[in-house]
Amino acid sequence: MLDRDEDGAGEEAWPLLEAQSKKRRVDSSSDDPSYLVLKLQNCQRCAILDSVINTYPEILDSDTLVMMPRVKPQPLLQNTTLVDFKTMVSVVLDGLKSLGRGQHMILLDFVLLTRVQVGFLFILTNLFEEVGFIRPQKSFHGIFLSEFKGEDNLGTLEKLQTLLEKDATKSETSNVLLSFLPMGCMTQEPLYSLLVAHNINLMRECSFSIMH
Repeated sequence: MLDRDEDGAGEEAWPLLEAQSKKRRVDSSSDDPSYLVLKLQNCQRCAILDSVINTYPEILDSDTLVMMPRVKPQPLLQNTTLVDFKTMVSVVLDGLKSLGRGQHMILLDFVLLTRVQVGFLFILTNLFEEVGFIRPQKSFHGIFLSEFKGEDNLGTLEKLQTLLEKDATKSETSNVLLSFLPMGCMTQEPLYSLLVAHNINLMRECSFSIMH
């Protein structure tokens, strides 16, 4: 286990795996990933995807990827296990390796409330030229990552995958992953302010939908 030393760890020391073993019994993670990565043409259309397509109709002519949860709704504040996160990273990495330079990816209903989720988004945004937060509609939301920089830039994600694989082999499958990046990485502007605004808009839309 690579535990983070709050006093001694600098920005250059990441990725840092910080895990916590649950004392209560938790069922082992399934082999099925929590998220799927599909081509846009193979996805069932929804309001968020329609919003992106209406704004950028040219994405229908490219191999745009969509990352979406296998089960909806997703538990908002549930921490991610080491095994589940390792599986998700592998699924996304495999998808990105099939993506050509200049193509796009949509994160559909990807919750961004824990340090692991935000850290993963930070890594993904550095693989694309631009990031756009799509206006939430009821409980649906999304992030549009445009202009993939190319497979040559996947080194960070591959390094994270290697660390997770090593750590998962010597850890309990129920171990919860708390974080893997220093806070300084996840609070960089302007991404952090956009993320906060996105979560506020999402909570507002969800509350309004429930009340009506």
